[in-house]
Amino acid sequence: MSFFQILTRPKQITGIVLISFCHAGPAMADVGSATFSAEQLEFFENKIRPVLVENCYACHSHEAERNKGGFYLDSRQSIIDDVIAEPGAVEDSLLIEAVRYQNPDYAMPPAGKLPDEVIADLERWVEMGMPWPEEAGPGGSEVFDLAARRASHWAWQRPKRTEKLPEVPGREGEALGAIDRFIEARLAEEGMKPSPPADRATLIRRVTLDLTGTPPTLAELDAFLADESPDAYEQLVDRLLASPRYGEKWGRHWLDLMRYAESYGHEFDYTTPHAWKYRDYVIRALNDDLPYDRFVTEHIAGDLVEPRIHPETMVNEAVVATGWWFMHEQTHGPTDVRQHEADRIDNQIDVLSKSFLGMTVACARCHDHKFDAIGDEDYYAMAGYLQSSRQQVAYLDPASRIEQALGPVRRVIAEGQVAYDALDRPVLEPTAHEHADSSLFEDFNGASYEGWRTTGWAWGEAPTRPGQWDPRSGRAQAVRPGLAHSGLLGDEAVGTLWSSEFDFANKHIWVRVKGAGEIRLILDTYTVNRFSQLLFEGFISKVDTQGKWQWVELKDRRGLFAGKGLHRGHLEIIDDRTDAHLIVDEIRLGDNNGPREGPREPNASAQSVELSQADAPFAALSARFNEAASHIPGPQRALAIADGSAEDSYVHIRGSYRNQGETIPRRDLEATGGLEMTPVDEGSGRDQFARAITDPAHPLTARVQVNRLWHHLFGRGIVSTVDNLGYLGIPPTHPELLDHLAVLFVEEDAWSTKAMIKRIVMSQAYRRSSDKTDTNAEAADPDNLLLRRQNIRRLTAEGIRDSVLAVSGSLKDQMYGPSVPAALTEFMQGRGRPKSGPVDGNGRRSIYIGVRRNFLSPMMLVFDAPIPFSTVGRRNVTNVPAQALTLLNDPFIHEMADRWSRRVVKDGSQQVDQRIDGMFRTALGRPPTPQELEAARGFITMKADQLNLNEQRVMSDARPWRELCHTMFNLKGFIYIR
Repeated sequence: MSFFQILTRPKQITGIVLISFCHAGPAMADVGSATFSAEQLEFFENKIRPVLVENCYACHSHEAERNKGGFYLDSRQSIIDDVIAEPGAVEDSLLIEAVRYQNPDYAMPPAGKLPDEVIADLERWVEMGMPWPEEAGPGGSEVFDLAARRASHWAWQRPKRTEKLPEVPGREGEALGAIDRFIEARLAEEGMKPSPPADRATLIRRVTLDLTGTPPTLAELDAFLADESPDAYEQLVDRLLASPRYGEKWGRHWLDLMRYAESYGHEFDYTTPHAWKYRDYVIRALNDDLPYDRFVTEHIAGDLVEPRIHPETMVNEAVVATGWWFMHEQTHGPTDVRQHEADRIDNQIDVLSKSFLGMTVACARCHDHKFDAIGDEDYYAMAGYLQSSRQQVAYLDPASRIEQALGPVRRVIAEGQVAYDALDRPVLEPTAHEHADSSLFEDFNGASYEGWRTTGWAWGEAPTRPGQWDPRSGRAQAVRPGLAHSGLLGDEAVGTLWSSEFDFANKHIWVRVKGAGEIRLILDTYTVNRFSQLLFEGFISKVDTQGKWQWVELKDRRGLFAGKGLHRGHLEIIDDRTDAHLIVDEIRLGDNNGPREGPREPNASAQSVELSQADAPFAALSARFNEAASHIPGPQRALAIADGSAEDSYVHIRGSYRNQGETIPRRDLEATGGLEMTPVDEGSGRDQFARAITDPAHPLTARVQVNRLWHHLFGRGIVSTVDNLGYLGIPPTHPELLDHLAVLFVEEDAWSTKAMIKRIVMSQAYRRSSDKTDTNAEAADPDNLLLRRQNIRRLTAEGIRDSVLAVSGSLKDQMYGPSVPAALTEFMQGRGRPKSGPVDGNGRRSIYIGVRRNFLSPMMLVFDAPIPFSTVGRRNVTNVPAQALTLLNDPFIHEMADRWSRRVVKDGSQQVDQRIDGMFRTALGRPPTPQELEAARGFITMKADQLNLNEQRVMSDARPWRELCHTMFNLKGFIYIR
């Protein structure tokens, strides 16, 4: 047997779930079967049923007033009976041919071809066997009894703590923790015994990889093996939990849930602004062990709760937490903006409900949930929180440096105002102006920005008022009242002025402005309109009037939106420049010709009242103002959510926003007490919602988090479907244990994630051997559901890459900051292709490598990193040839093998056997077996002969060692945790 065969022959690995790769994860169903997985049914409810309802049911359902064509698309059986589609036969299905517009005689829908991504979903649906839930009648008319469903399913009941823990036969009086009592008592019931403890070398490698994501160093391994103190393992656990690497490892798990990406995908893959700051927030929060209830609260309503100033960043971290809301995929030019808004909210609800509640609430978008105690009213109650919110780029003020710099500016202004008030001068009053063919939207003549809100500092607290000194003038001069003015604290101050939402019923919006900045109309909260050159042309204006007053027009140039009564919008007036400012006089709406600049009333056009005899002291004050304003630093920026106009959502009957149903107040799910919540009286209410789902009495939140932690430490959750604790989820293997831990998590651990992780890894169950020595038990419980042993688990894609970096000596400790671009192959082409990054990612951990939806890292994908579409709490674990080929051929692997080999030969005093022993312990956490040592020694000798190296030179030449390093990266023991 060759050396390579000895070192790379497959070990007997069981307990690893092998799943066929698919975009959303589910394995393909038997096309002849009507039994489908929960993931497949969820795909149908989220992706297929809304398309059928929106585009097909008006003509091809049993409820249609007049059926066209004589076939029906409102039940799976009808589709099959009418030969419209055949499960699994994509190319032979009339449905697919019709939506592809391949035949002009029956191209469907007749109003226009569906988007390519929707057609792709339909193709995939047919390919997987056309999953469809069992329903009573063609359209599904079974009675929905929410109370009965809630009462009959365990997840809706509040977790209960077991006061008297189970007794384990034969182990009475031993100091067993709760975890081990529950597990071993169950094993005893089944006549099984737990496996013995893992050896100490295996244990330190396991827990180090689980808690920090990289293997232990040789020094750490030797120190632990030499430490005979009874608390050596606990000290190890505490050290790992305190390591900055902990947040990087567990932060990646969390980013899977938030479908973290740094670009929007779709055709041009535009950049998601400031996404990496959210990633850094997650790492910091986990390293700081931010209590999970506060962590959840900040994610949902960090912009509304008490600020949390981080001692390192010196900014309000809570606002940064909300960036995940807008890390969805984004269509850059949707043909139906309201539908796009509905789809975006659907994705947000899907991520929210799966990640925090472990429920598939998005399945209730078109109708009451087919299986769980979730009605369509629950869905639209949650949707109201999002319809009442907006995307923003938040301005952050580290250590309040901007506020401190504004102090001297405000003092100069106050001093000048006192001096100006002492002068005998007339006071200008705001004036209103009439314009034919337009109506006034805003004239800023009030005493406040009522109906508007501001972010940043530029716009002050109110419009200009009568008699307000103009610090920019250098004279005894008042600024004209009734203006929104972004320069009265200096050009360096930045900020945004937002209007409330309004029905977009006119074709034109005119804004009278002077200065430089940007004006946007945000329609149906569609925030990427600056990239949609055709569809949204005219909805954004870069302004620079060169010091003159000018009417700026925003216009629905294609006539797609105005006057239909379906669209709402708001205005954003943005001063994001530190070298200019913007002044807004008034805003008008209309459908015909708009206002034009021309003669105006004298007091309206006057910009000042001049008192030349008093100018000298004001010139000095203005000079001091300009000097103070020049020291205002720029803000940091972060993607975030903000409150918009408060509104409840109405039910979209059968999922269509065009079919308006009952308006539903914002609240949590009815099954978790949503009907008892106090109605939202102002704002979006997201803060109230966050309090509801982090209430200790909530049945889902703590359970879901504890189950996720268990999943990452055992390779399988107590409920294996970690994102779905509902009816279609797999029942818990140890329900009492899950409940008990959920209560401890809240009541004793005070929502501390680190404390719960420590509970789990300190258990004997976690520390057991993964060896399969009990053949009878293996036969009775082949999937190890009863946890008599630890599971063998493959490292994640990031874990493999980070371990390669660590072992080669290339891993850097640098944390945070902008992402390193992923290394792209020459075959990765397309619109929006970014610049390829370095092969080694600058030595940064994988969590700091850029995640662009259209250009995902090939190495990450081949080892099952998720495509960031929605929540992925349980990654696929595949075993495919491409993985072996990657470890054999990837330039990154070759480069790291080369670096490791140069480290190996750096110490020329080592003997061959010592060197091989150190390599094995570095890579695998154990010394080589005698057979492996002999094979490795023989391999080095063979390579030395091929390279004509004598015994002395072979110890200093990296080439033979490079081949050995490369081989070790390919060992199963390197990429698996035992």
